[in-house]
Amino acid sequence: MIALALLADTQVTRAVHEADEARADARAELEARLRQEAAERARQEEAARRAWGEYDARHHNAVNAVRASGTGIVSGSVLAGILALALMILGVWICTTLRLVFPTTFEEADYYRAVNGIGHAINGWLWLMILVAIVCGVVARWAPVATWLTVAVIGWAVYKSAPAASSPGGIGFVFSDLVLDLGMVSVLLFTAICLGLFWILALTYGQADRARESRLGLEKAQENLRGVEANPPSVPRPAPVSGLPS
Repeated sequence: MIALALLADTQVTRAVHEADEARADARAELEARLRQEAAERARQEEAARRAWGEYDARHHNAVNAVRASGTGIVSGSVLAGILALALMILGVWICTTLRLVFPTTFEEADYYRAVNGIGHAINGWLWLMILVAIVCGVVARWAPVATWLTVAVIGWAVYKSAPAASSPGGIGFVFSDLVLDLGMVSVLLFTAICLGLFWILALTYGQADRARESRLGLEKAQENLRGVEANPPSVPRPAPVSGLPS
């Protein structure tokens, strides 16, 4: 009887020990699986946070590009409008100055034509110079080239118009007579004003071209923004980390 009791106790002890070992193995396996799942979840959250961070950066850059293009359109258009207005006022002022300096050259009708159309007032040469500046400013988009080529056309126009000083509607002066009548300082001042007129013209078309390029850039920026917004990350946005901005 004693032997049977001892045998039974040994078996019970072994069973309890085996059960404890099984529970320990199961606990260790569960903890390992939980750690693996936590690591995988952390990796996915980090990947999602990185993907959304890159998306937010692209979206921010796209929005800034749209704003910059819009600002370029507004500033370019406003500056071009202001320069065009200054060009108009300066052109009318030059025609008025010519009318006062050479009262016998311009008839009243010619003067009003000068205010309404500069080209007819001085025998078409000024209009030709403006066209040259426009072509250089629009096609070449080089303001210095437009300015100096216009200066060359001014000299050629004065040279060609000098022999026909007495012709109706002509410019009506030779350069030497202008120097004698007005003085060299006045001639240089008038020349500087004319150069300023054509420089303003070149700047006007430069600003208009800037506005046009900004408008094209705005279209591309808006298309890029739509493309960014149409392709967000496929994973959900992760919750913000505690203590950090979203």
